[in-house]
Amino acid sequence: MATQSTMTEQVDNPPDYDSLPPRRPDIECIRTPSAPEPPSGSSQAFKVNGTIYVAAQIANMPRAAHLNESLASAEKMIRNIEAILKAAGSGLDRIIKTTVYFTENMWVHLIEGFEVLYRRILPFAPPRTTVFVPRMGHKGNRQEIQMEVIAVE
Repeated sequence: MATQSTMTEQVDNPPDYDSLPPRRPDIECIRTPSAPEPPSGSSQAFKVNGTIYVAAQIANMPRAAHLNESLASAEKMIRNIEAILKAAGSGLDRIIKTTVYFTENMWVHLIEGFEVLYRRILPFAPPRTTVFVPRMGHKGNRQEIQMEVIAVE
C-alpha cells in the first residue's frame, strides 16, 4: 500500500534544489558566487532557449540610511544582475525587459536618482515595469528596491 506525504512532511523536508534535475532538458540553472544566494535555495536565473530569466535581485547591503546609500544599494543590485548575466553568457546590454520593485515610501525619495542611475547603466532603455509595494523582505531583512530582468544570450 502506497503512503501519501502530507503538506507538513513536505515543508519539514524541503528538496535540495541543487540535487534535483531540471524540469526540462532545455532549462539551464544559472548560479554564480558573485551575486547573493537567493532565499530558500531557489535559482538566481534560468536560461531557456537562449533567454535568461533573472530572479529579483537585491543589493545584499545593510539597509540604507541616506539617499546616497540607497543609490549605492541600487547600483550594487544592478551589478549583482550583471554578474548573473555574465555567468549565463550575456550582459547588461542584452537585457530586453526589466521589472523594478520599490517600497512606496522610498519611491518618492529614490526615483530621481534611480532614473539617472538606470539611464547611465542601461542607456539603451529596455522596457521597464515599475511596481510599488508597501514593504519587501521579512523582519530583519527589509528591502527598499528589487529588480528582475529578462535578457538574451
